[in-house]
Formats: sequence, structure tokens, C-alpha cells
Amino acid sequence: MNHDIIDNIYNLVKKISEISTVIGGVFLLLMSGLIGLEVIIRKFFSLSLSGVEEFSGYTLAIISTWAFSYTLLQKAHIRIDILYEKLSQFIQRALDVLSLLMTFVFAYFLTCFSYKSFYMSIIRRSRSFTTLHTPLWIPQLFWFFGTAFFAIVIIIILAKAIKHLFKKEFHIAEALFGCKKIDEEITEEY
Repeated sequence: MNHDIIDNIYNLVKKISEISTVIGGVFLLLMSGLIGLEVIIRKFFSLSLSGVEEFSGYTLAIISTWAFSYTLLQKAHIRIDILYEKLSQFIQRALDVLSLLMTFVFAYFLTCFSYKSFYMSIIRRSRSFTTLHTPLWIPQLFWFFGTAFFAIVIIIILAKAIKHLFKKEFHIAEALFGCKKIDEEITEEY
């Protein structure tokens, strides 16, 4: 099968997204274990693991932004589709493109904000107000990368889908960014 550059980039970001999701899951498990250990140590020994709350917050913020891409690639973001299937295929694809464009606008502003936070933390040498005094630019860097990757994934999906729309390969474009059909969701559940 002949793959062009958009397909190759799409496959690459899909693989990166899958790997980042697994890494995020491992970090969530580790943080959950540390939080559980913290609860037990506090209950029985009146001691505390310093920094668990702080690192669990960073972990959640970072893996959330990286999970946005995976969720988009799985077509799992929430969409209100009560009228969607009753519309013509042309209107459905137009709404799909509009949906991706609006998601990109959100990702763009989120990326700008995360970069500004990261940059200002470096300039101001900001540190957390905890006993660890973590330099805030470190978690913000990973947060920024997650938001930027999300914006890149949206652009790639949009480029790939538009390519298929121009070729009149509507079923391929729909598979990329259309709403999941009820039978698709049922198949995934079983």
C-alpha cells in the first residue's frame, strides 16, 4: 500500500500517543501506590511521605494533557450526536471538520498558556511552596509538551481527513474523525 508523508506522520504520532498513554498509566499506578502508602503510614505511624501530594498533582496534570491525543485518536472525546446521524454525509463531514477546528482552537490556547507558564517559571525561577521547593519549570515543561503534542495531532488528523475528503473517500475520513456509531461502541464493549 502506498503511504504518503501524512500517513507516515499520522502513524508516528499514533504510536507516540499509545506509548505515552502506557507511560502515563504506569505513573498513575505508581502515584496511586504512593498515595496508598502515605495513607497507611499516616494512619499507623503518624508520619508523612513528603511531596506525594505535590508529585501526584504534577503527574495528573501531565498525563492528562498527553491523554488528550490518545482520546482524540480513539474518537473518544464526548460529542453530542443526537442529530448527527440524521444529517446528510456532507453536513456530517462539515461538522467533523468544524469540530476538529474548534478542538484545535482549544489546544492552541492551552498550548500558549502552558508555554507562557513554563517560560515565566524559568524567568522568575519559580519554585513550589512546599518543603521540596520543586522548580516549577520541570513539570510545566512536560505539561507544555503534552499540550503541544495534542495540537500537532489535531493538525495531522485534519490534514489526513481533508486529503481523504478531497479524494471522495468519505468512509476513511469518517473513520478518522467522525462520531462513533452505536454499533461501533457496542462492538468495542464486547
